[in-house]
Amino acid sequence: MSLLRSIIDSKKREIASLPAVTPVRRTRASFIDAILKNRPGLIAEVKPQSPSEGNLIARDDIPALVELYDRRAQAISVLCDQEYFGGGFDLLSEVSKQTDLPMLAKEFILDARQIDHAAVNGASAVLLIAAILETHDLTRLTSHAIALGLDVLMEIHTQEDAEKTITAFRSFPETSRRQILMGINNRDLETLNIDLDATTKLAPLLRRALPELRGIITESGISNRGDIERLKPVVDGFLIGTSIIKAKNRGEFITNLMMSDGPLLKFCGMTRIEDIALAEGLNVNFIGFIFAAHSSRKITLAAAKLLRTAVTHAKVVGVFEKNSQKEILQYIDELQLDMVQIYGDVPGGISIPVIHAFRGIPAMSELESCDYVLIDKAEGENAADFDAIAALPTGIRSRLFLAGGITPQNVRALSDRIQPFAIDCARGIESQPGIKDPEKMNAFISVLTAGRRPALVSL
Repeated sequence: MSLLRSIIDSKKREIASLPAVTPVRRTRASFIDAILKNRPGLIAEVKPQSPSEGNLIARDDIPALVELYDRRAQAISVLCDQEYFGGGFDLLSEVSKQTDLPMLAKEFILDARQIDHAAVNGASAVLLIAAILETHDLTRLTSHAIALGLDVLMEIHTQEDAEKTITAFRSFPETSRRQILMGINNRDLETLNIDLDATTKLAPLLRRALPELRGIITESGISNRGDIERLKPVVDGFLIGTSIIKAKNRGEFITNLMMSDGPLLKFCGMTRIEDIALAEGLNVNFIGFIFAAHSSRKITLAAAKLLRTAVTHAKVVGVFEKNSQKEILQYIDELQLDMVQIYGDVPGGISIPVIHAFRGIPAMSELESCDYVLIDKAEGENAADFDAIAALPTGIRSRLFLAGGITPQNVRALSDRIQPFAIDCARGIESQPGIKDPEKMNAFISVLTAGRRPALVSL
């Protein structure tokens, strides 16, 4: 019998003897608002033990942990399972008396009575796991939680889970949808294996299917800064417990985990091997090849294949505008592109991350449904509207490739002000279209990275 099945069987026995309580709907600190106000938000977890790690923290040491979380996190997750995780609704109650942060009751919820107990013991949100619930159960239990003023974190791990939650989400009116977040668990609850690709694959699926979804949380397996950088572009928050609790200096660990190292960097419109070699030596994160017919930096597929061999560590991005779906898919396959940047409508069938590029700022609904966003200068303008871009919500800027008139002279000020995911530069480092200037490339990097650690990324 699998661990998950054992937990579920134990939970059913526990529910049978769970006394009824009568929660009162009340105004609670919004779990969702707390996370989204400071993206990416940290949900720090109180987990006394786990099946994979054994004992993690003694009950007597939890108050000090909560005190730390109260200063460093946006919300707290509390394990409410006693048999396997050493938690309980009593632990939830104890933590709620130590902090004003909104709390997530993390439990294997199968019955509305569990939600009632979470509510009376101080929770602001409850976890509903799609792997152990049918679609109608997700809908029923979500309705019950929302009726009590609780937010809901619907958790998925597979595409099948995602389909359940998408169907359930769509069944609710707009007012109720505002109380639902999606969580992607990187751990397979059957095998306990961790795979961060669960988040990188499923987050774009959720955003495309549910453009009105307020946010996505990634859970499990987050243990270092590289994990944060890898997942930050596609999520709005991180639920982290074990790695914090096990750290020798928990406060320093959280600081190093969540601190900003500045944006990643994309040099675009590359046409020469020597320019790529220099960009690689400067640790540029993305190399862009342009295939849009009107561009003065356009290269052929044959040329791109030769240039592709010079890229050893950066991610390769193909830039398209008015190209056919067939052509885009061919280039993805033959060049082994890591990402595509597309101006205009994005065709279906693309399985790699998409940077949706706009000339000028489009409607907010278009920005919210993108994997990544690039806002270029509007037609006829010399530069992008950086004032308007700076006013965009943090959740959009955290997925933004900032472009449109960036030079060594303005890059640091724009980076510090707008705090994008990445900086995209072509013209600002050239002597003429497609011909990069080594002096400008070096100056660009020097100004941007002065006083910062080099950014790492693995998408």
